Amino acid sequence: VNVTGEEDDEVDHPWIPPLVLLVPESMCHLETFWFDVESLHISGLGPNKNCLLPSPNVIESNDTVAIARAKREAQEWVAKAHSIRLAVHPYTIKLETEESGGVPELFSSVEEELRYYYCELKIDGIFSENIAVAQMIGAEGCDSEGSSPVVDKSSVCIKEERNLWLFGVAFLAIGAFLAAIVSTYITFYCRKE
Repeated sequence: VNVTGEEDDEVDHPWIPPLVLLVPESMCHLETFWFDVESLHISGLGPNKNCLLPSPNVIESNDTVAIARAKREAQEWVAKAHSIRLAVHPYTIKLETEESGGVPELFSSVEEELRYYYCELKIDGIFSENIAVAQMIGAEGCDSEGSSPVVDKSSVCIKEERNLWLFGVAFLAIGAFLAAIVSTYITFYCRKE
């Protein structure tokens, strides 16, 4: 039970996986969307990536003011989700062209699209068909401007995972050693009787 006295599934029931609501493009900008979301017991939102992009008409018109406004609205959307303690994981990022649901015309590559989500919008994760590319861009981090990624070795979790793995092996070895001592003691003790 958390500080407020309510149950918290992540703490009270760790076997229940976090729930992410997938949000289709048709629902992400409805007036009742946030009211409906706040009543759900979920850990995150998975909006269609088009919820966080300027509309195709705006992109086609090349209206920089409208594109900037759409990007600001996307930042506000992500900030609203974070303000109610929800992670944001847009879907689905593909390497293909825009016609097949891939990289929108707004970006020159999938890397640039991913940098937009991670660095400008500050998302928490992403659904991607290109896991290696998404991991690489996500691990790069962002500069203080929040627009171009900068490789930061401390933000990559692999080193920490190795340390945890070694920590686990150390505990396993200690456990095996103690089990051997206890089993030897019990065996000799039982033989005496």
